[in-house]
Amino acid sequence: MNNKLVRRIVLIVALAVAVYSGARLIGYIAQNARTHRINDENMRMLNATATPVTDEVTVTPEPAAETEPPVSVTEISATEQPSAPEQTAVEEVTPAPTLRSFMSLGNASATIPPVSDNLRELHRVYPNVVGWLNVHCNKRINFAIVQKNNEYYLDHDMTGAKNVTGAPFLDEVCSVWPRSENLVIYGHNMKSGEMFGELNRLRDRTVLASDPFVTFSTLYETDEYAPLYIGICSVYDVPFYRQSFADENEFDSFISILRQNSEVRLNTDAIYGDDLLTLVTCCDGSDDKRMVVVLRKIRENENLTMLKRSIFPSA
Repeated sequence: MNNKLVRRIVLIVALAVAVYSGARLIGYIAQNARTHRINDENMRMLNATATPVTDEVTVTPEPAAETEPPVSVTEISATEQPSAPEQTAVEEVTPAPTLRSFMSLGNASATIPPVSDNLRELHRVYPNVVGWLNVHCNKRINFAIVQKNNEYYLDHDMTGAKNVTGAPFLDEVCSVWPRSENLVIYGHNMKSGEMFGELNRLRDRTVLASDPFVTFSTLYETDEYAPLYIGICSVYDVPFYRQSFADENEFDSFISILRQNSEVRLNTDAIYGDDLLTLVTCCDGSDDKRMVVVLRKIRENENLTMLKRSIFPSA
């Protein structure tokens, strides 16, 4: 084979690689733009005029099979994920996440309240929407949260279209009504900053201290949260994915683990009975490492200004 032919083959291969890479880049940019458009439209629907509320629905759930808490992950490549425990299949009902999660708790009977005014239109268009997340110190983390299973929204946006950015989703074992003790939300760590691509910025104490609170509105209630734990951890060392606690000792043990591992010093107290909110994304291309933020719900008698001074006494 002469040198001229070798150079020609190398040039063809290089051109093919360039075309393939360019096509992928264009596709990535287009999917990010689609994500922006979806979120802009969701923002418009967030406070849309509410439609009349129908009578409340009473549901008598069937006994649910016991399942182990899965270690959910949000890496784009499935080959880079640790294997998760096998889940028991549950038949979906519309609205799927609300009724399925509700039934999974095994209540004999209960009444689901009406969907709140601000989320009613968004939930009507996208039945898998279960809430809206707003991280005060980062304006890019301000979007709808969906729930289906722990795989679907890794590579689908909330419209159901294939999308590398996915969509931030609530762990399938969590329930917004009745509320799980710890609501765990996963999102991709996108280099573009989409989804939880900027969650890592909360590790900067100065950024966090500017406004440390997070608002999470479920379909039925809106609450403010204060940070308890922020840092990178192993899924084997910090059981952040736990959605419930058997008793006070188990809860206190969980909080103690958080305090020991938090990268940011936070003087936030937590007592048994406090509801928690956990935000999770992947980091450093690691199979078992996650960037995690754990927060607890602000109590009715707490003042946000005083609480902020308590959390950051030197800020």
